Amino acid sequence: MSIKPSLKTISKIPTYVPGGSKSDSKKTIKLSSNENALGTSPKVKQAFAKSKHELHRYPDATCVELREELGKYYNLPMEQIICSNGSDELIRMIAKVFASSGDEVLSSQYGFLAYEIAALAAGAKSVIAKEKNFTTNIDNLLTKVTKNTKIIFLANPNNPTGTSIPFYEIKRLHKNISKDTILVLDSAYSEFIDDKDYKDGLEFAKKHKNIVILKTFSKIFGLGGVRVGWGFGSKEVIDFLYKIRDVFPVSLPAQRAAIAALNDKSFTQKSKQHTIKWVKKLNEFFDYLGFDTTASKGNFVTITTTKKTKFTIDDFFEYLKTNGIVARPLKGYKMNNSLRISIGTNSEMKKLIAVAKKFCSGKA
Repeated sequence: MSIKPSLKTISKIPTYVPGGSKSDSKKTIKLSSNENALGTSPKVKQAFAKSKHELHRYPDATCVELREELGKYYNLPMEQIICSNGSDELIRMIAKVFASSGDEVLSSQYGFLAYEIAALAAGAKSVIAKEKNFTTNIDNLLTKVTKNTKIIFLANPNNPTGTSIPFYEIKRLHKNISKDTILVLDSAYSEFIDDKDYKDGLEFAKKHKNIVILKTFSKIFGLGGVRVGWGFGSKEVIDFLYKIRDVFPVSLPAQRAAIAALNDKSFTQKSKQHTIKWVKKLNEFFDYLGFDTTASKGNFVTITTTKKTKFTIDDFFEYLKTNGIVARPLKGYKMNNSLRISIGTNSEMKKLIAVAKKFCSGKA
């Protein structure tokens, strides 16, 4: 007798492989997971430490205090906010609630792999729209919309490419889809972007029932290790999600840490300035070395070898690894000639530049 899953799409689900953390050196510089280069706010560490006296207590199941703080921070009604164990959990929950067998879940070609996984795990069909120059193309998305399209997942800025599109393109997409289709805007990296034509979608979502905005504390707030995400949408949609949430989705220390993170704007501003500075420097540097770059708007850069490059991306990745630097290969996204490199500290970035220079000079 063999055990067989009842989920028919299980064989199609790709296994998500996170960024590596080990190199061939005793001291590893981890630039593979888009973590905050500056670590975590001192206020967060204090709040987290204080929670050790209450570890025997269950956390607030609905994260009331955290939702109140989020409401103040982003000017949102707290009853339309839901908190989760990372925004990844909300992606799965949305797919489970709004899509099933016979339905379609649409996303962009190089969008976050979690969208496809969530769609297939819900028993739905994952539909992919081609991109142009590693950037979401709204026309291509619209050509893929059918009467069976129940959810559209769109990250802006996108991971792993780092590219973004202006908000008027988001509005054009929304205008041309059914009111029964849920448009999910994943704004995990929104706090890093300053473009005048960019918006995270929160204000737009206040006016429309079929839009959900996803956010995370893992990036600019530096809380990747404690897993806190949240979503905002119409009360109708959020109430549906509450029905299937975990009983205690966010731990007590994590809730305390997230609240403290919201109250340290100097740390987030410093993180933003540091990130923008190094993204610009690295894009210019890798352009100079002959790579194609994507003008990333996240806390990372994405580089691609070209026909003119005298080495493969695998060669470069292995050389970095040999020298203690771990980046993120993107073969799982079918970006076989690309590498994603997170922003690190000043000293880590200087070492990256030195190692990359040495490698490329030897290939000239």
